Amino acid sequence: IPQLFDMVREQAPQVPAEFWDSAERKFLDQAMDETLKIMLPLYKAHFTPEDLQGLIQFYKSPLGQKMIAAQSDIALQSMEAGQAWGMRILQELVTEIQEKGYTSEM
Repeated sequence: IPQLFDMVREQAPQVPAEFWDSAERKFLDQAMDETLKIMLPLYKAHFTPEDLQGLIQFYKSPLGQKMIAAQSDIALQSMEAGQAWGMRILQELVTEIQEKGYTSEM
């Protein structure tokens, strides 16, 4: 929510700071309820209550805590690696198209 608000705030500099503060608090207050509404059916579709108990035990363990601590870094690094890989594919594709003489505009 804070990142979303920062992005929208940049697009609407005329909106007073009081509005942003109040609106952000409102949506942050709703965040847990909304997250549960969205996520509970998803977890229920994939996990039994016993599975969930096992996951809770895991995430309370030292290894689970290490996983939680590393998860955001892993997600960011994998996204960056995926973007770099995509750029390499794009460059190779453009080169191949040019080498085959299909277009000179790339």
